[in-house]
Amino acid sequence: MRVAGRIDSHGVYLPLAQQDRAVWDLFLIERGLSHMSRSARGPELSVLHLEAAIACQHYLAPSLSATDWDAILVLYNLLYERNASPVIALNRVLARYPFYWAACGEIHARADNRDEARRCYQKAATLARSRQRNSPSGVPLHSRTIDPEPK
Repeated sequence: MRVAGRIDSHGVYLPLAQQDRAVWDLFLIERGLSHMSRSARGPELSVLHLEAAIACQHYLAPSLSATDWDAILVLYNLLYERNASPVIALNRVLARYPFYWAACGEIHARADNRDEARRCYQKAATLARSRQRNSPSGVPLHSRTIDPEPK
């Protein structure tokens, strides 16, 4: 399980991008994978199977940038067919559109909200799947200036 990596020393939740994968409980993860494998032998594909498969994709990736987001999107699409909740809808969007945070940063920069723009650009840079895909404009997000006027 990822429980140990989900909180910092002050008990504050850490997003996946900030979690230390080295402290994830490998014994519990392997046990969960074993249970998931046995449960997948039948014909039924439940919400729990899909949620476990999404968690499995995160576990199998050595880093956030190495995550198979296409596989996760397929799983979220199947999950949404069975449980059309707003949270699942949002997760589908985030799995499909890696530039969400970059777009938020751009909106805040244009509104001259520099602190929020910087926060969004930094979040986008940590979630980027590769250096080449850091930004739709091709400008690395970590080097963006917060300029309210588009050029």
